[in-house]
Amino acid sequence: METHDYVQDYPVRMRCKDGSEIDTLITSTVWQDAELKETGYQGIIRDVTEQQRIEGELEQHRHHLEELVEIRRHSAAELANGVAAKRSCSGVSKSSRRSRDAVT
Repeated sequence: METHDYVQDYPVRMRCKDGSEIDTLITSTVWQDAELKETGYQGIIRDVTEQQRIEGELEQHRHHLEELVEIRRHSAAELANGVAAKRSCSGVSKSSRRSRDAVT
């Protein structure tokens, strides 16, 4: 506040009377008199504890979903490789039969 005369969304962890802690964002400005002397401060303290808790939960769910997508992607790739291998094996046996039939 020394250089700008205000602070915006400054994160502060505060302790409540009951001993619990909350996460807050502080926005504050300096009050000045006619001679530009500091006479006080005006500010807002926003409790963002619940918002941060929800954001943390969303982040956990996002990571979980990304893991599931990766598992499914890996399974699909294995399945595709198995199908391709099966097709190439059946293609070889068909061509072998054709060659054998052509000879006889």
